[in-house]
Amino acid sequence: MSSHAFRDEWVDFRSPRAIKDSVKGFVESCGQSGQITFNLVNLIERKLAPGLKIEFFDQVAGQPPAYVTQGPLTLHVDKETWSDAKIGDPRARYILAHEIGHLVLHRGTKLGFSEGPDAQLRAPPDERSAEWQANVFAHFLLVPDVALAERLPLAEKAADIAVDSWVIATVQGYDAARDIFEFVAAPAYEGDMCLQCGGVTLARLGTGLMCDSCGWAIER
Repeated sequence: MSSHAFRDEWVDFRSPRAIKDSVKGFVESCGQSGQITFNLVNLIERKLAPGLKIEFFDQVAGQPPAYVTQGPLTLHVDKETWSDAKIGDPRARYILAHEIGHLVLHRGTKLGFSEGPDAQLRAPPDERSAEWQANVFAHFLLVPDVALAERLPLAEKAADIAVDSWVIATVQGYDAARDIFEFVAAPAYEGDMCLQCGGVTLARLGTGLMCDSCGWAIER
């Protein structure tokens, strides 16, 4: 947790289904319907920029990577996070997708800081929570239905659309019939290096390990 206290705001009730409809409407308005993935920087610059001020900063310890303020409507974003999102970094893309959620759903609402998916996933799963709503929006934006239809292993599917695998797992688990959305938490990594891709995203899988980045697995 950063030195900024985690803050949330009560907002108008929105169910997961209503948020998914908002995502659909936003994507259609951007002319991106049917796309498997999106350049989020382009969406912000081309669709949201009118009426939106973008301010860049160099993140320091204890500072959130991005947040939205009102009057004038401003997206404050760490320069590195912005650059990483341009090249498809999953964490950076999630941060921007979350902020897009605030910009689409909460214009005119005073909001707290957004501190990245780990902190955000600790927000209470309440349909009147601004942070919860922005999280759900980010998940549906990053994982469109067309991506779910691909018959690929989870790790390959995640790599195709530049998201972390647990983001896809969360959207796959959405109970549309009962309109229930439950977050799948990020796995705890073991700290070892993957021998296939060199990443340090090896998570426990049964008695073995699987790399969340490339899908390589090893039994122990």
